[in-house]
Amino acid sequence: MRLIARPEDIEILPPGGTCIESDRRDRRSSVDYLGDRFEYCVRRRARVLVLSAPKRDRYPIGAKVRLSFDPSAVTIHPR
Repeated sequence: MRLIARPEDIEILPPGGTCIESDRRDRRSSVDYLGDRFEYCVRRRARVLVLSAPKRDRYPIGAKVRLSFDPSAVTIHPR
């Protein structure tokens, strides 16, 4: 089974606390400042996700982060 979500439906959160939708620990590997937002590359196992976040949310390279998503925004496909 494969879960598919659009990048804009995934939120980057600081580590710790609880998150009902997802509580997976990932690491931020790079960042680009795009004026109105940051674009983060987040390494998740063998994959790299490119996700946007508001410029008020800043995470240093190598920082642990959590990814949150709304389950209703996810599509499930068999492999």
